[in-house]
Amino acid sequence: MADSWLLPAIQRHSLETRVALVLKDMEELVRLGESGLRDMAASYRRLLEDPGEPSGPCDEEWLEDVASNYEYSVWKAEGLLPQYTRRAWFVSILAFAEGEMSLVCELCRPRAATDLSLRDLRQQGLRGVSVYAKKVLEIPFPDCSEAWSDLLFYWDIRNKLVHSGSRVAAEDSSLRQRIATHESLALDTHGVISLGDAACPETIAAARKVMLGFLETIPVSHKLVDGLGCFPPE
Repeated sequence: MADSWLLPAIQRHSLETRVALVLKDMEELVRLGESGLRDMAASYRRLLEDPGEPSGPCDEEWLEDVASNYEYSVWKAEGLLPQYTRRAWFVSILAFAEGEMSLVCELCRPRAATDLSLRDLRQQGLRGVSVYAKKVLEIPFPDCSEAWSDLLFYWDIRNKLVHSGSRVAAEDSSLRQRIATHESLALDTHGVISLGDAACPETIAAARKVMLGFLETIPVSHKLVDGLGCFPPE
């Protein structure tokens, strides 16, 4: 273990700033997106309930389709599109969390007494980051916090969205039980995950606490770096 190796303080500050800014931008994107989804669904429902007179063959065909599939048309606007949109946001948030913490591990590799990289671990994803930080880099990782527990739960949901067609198998009882007690998540009769409008903001909040908490544990040097200077010791 290269105990004398320290991450330049200015570099940690840069990472902290980037994490804070990107998550803030994601938060605003989700807020605006949810508002847009609600407005779109309301407008679509009004259009379905009072479509007016058709102005051409395409309108006539659309009106006939709505008349025969009214409930399905409403579900597309109020259920299907919001779910696809939230899933994209959800996966992106967690990808950012994994990517940034993996980057921190890579930057701290000079601390390790081995050439083992994060990619060499059998354990991957967020759990791999925790194992690498603690076991290889010997850096404290905030894995006893409620935020970390929440983030791992969201990571497991992410894996189902990406790798299992958004379905949770019947035998995965522990995950099903936790989803059942979570206000912003639900399962339908086929085991398909549904994300509520609070799912993405909650994931951002958990990611922010874990990522900034992890960065706080990184030992730093306050020496000059490439003539850029540094921040004074805390």
